[in-house]
Amino acid sequence: RYLLVGELDANRGSMRGVLSFDLSAIPSGATITSATVSLFQDKAAAGRGAFRPVDVELHSMSAALAPGAVTWNNAAGLFTSALASAPGNARTVVLNQEFVFNSAALTAYAAASLAGGTLDLGVMVPDLEALTNLPTGEYFIFDGPDAAGYSSSADSIGPSLRVEFDVAGGNGTSPDGKVVINAIHCKPDLPDY
Repeated sequence: RYLLVGELDANRGSMRGVLSFDLSAIPSGATITSATVSLFQDKAAAGRGAFRPVDVELHSMSAALAPGAVTWNNAAGLFTSALASAPGNARTVVLNQEFVFNSAALTAYAAASLAGGTLDLGVMVPDLEALTNLPTGEYFIFDGPDAAGYSSSADSIGPSLRVEFDVAGGNGTSPDGKVVINAIHCKPDLPDY
């Protein structure tokens, strides 16, 4: 699958996506010291992407991504604080170009999500959503968790979360551990209304 975010056109409006990561690989009682999310742009965006440099943003979610919790009608209201952004221009696409999101706010949100077992994130492009009457779409297509079967590239890479953490009584060097977690859920192209 894929994750499409940005502005389709004046008739169809803005598109947002959501991601979910299973945090069970992080030991109980661990303290998350760093969280980094990577999205990889699908080659299919070439020729359709943003005409101007824009920031792609990750947002916290006001509700967990339980089945049926995110719908076309409520998606926009579930996006809360911006956590991290990465600059991009889909017109200059490079196969599997990595967009890296890392910030203190993202790390804090991941730490707060640890008790619930999943990290749920919204993905949007606010610079494009602010535009009106676009004659053609300006958007990004990112590989989803099961992108290999759907992507325009056989080398597609799904969304990932890299977490560094410390544990009580650890080895005395930080971080005590690192884990890379692949997204377990991706809901693409949610209209912004």
